[in-house]
Amino acid sequence: MSIVERSSAEIAAVEAHARALKVYPRPRVSGEIVIDGVRFTSSRYNQKGDILSLHIDAERPAHQWWDETPEHHMVRFALDGALQQVCLMNPRYLLERQDVIAVTAREDGPTSRIGRAAVEAQFIDTIWPEEYSRLLGRR
Repeated sequence: MSIVERSSAEIAAVEAHARALKVYPRPRVSGEIVIDGVRFTSSRYNQKGDILSLHIDAERPAHQWWDETPEHHMVRFALDGALQQVCLMNPRYLLERQDVIAVTAREDGPTSRIGRAAVEAQFIDTIWPEEYSRLLGRR
């Protein structure tokens, strides 16, 4: 179910629960994240570790190792050199202190700036199945 298909009661419950978690979601915002020219189409948020993992849908063979960005995020490249996966470290913590998260995927590359709304939309989409289903009494 997409964000816009949720009922107003469900959205209100999500917003109340997220405020308690200090996630501050805007569930009607479609979050698109582009880093180093790559549009990430899927994500997974680890709430306990405060890690947002971003992926592209196309699976390509990737290197086994991760590289650290100057901002202390983690990136992994495909064997052909294309950016494959990004892990934003402590995104919720960072958004409590600033409105954007900066990521420099390549050593000599541009710095991408990811806005608050795009990151928060990822929180809602990835937290929903576990946390919000319990809140709404679903199993």
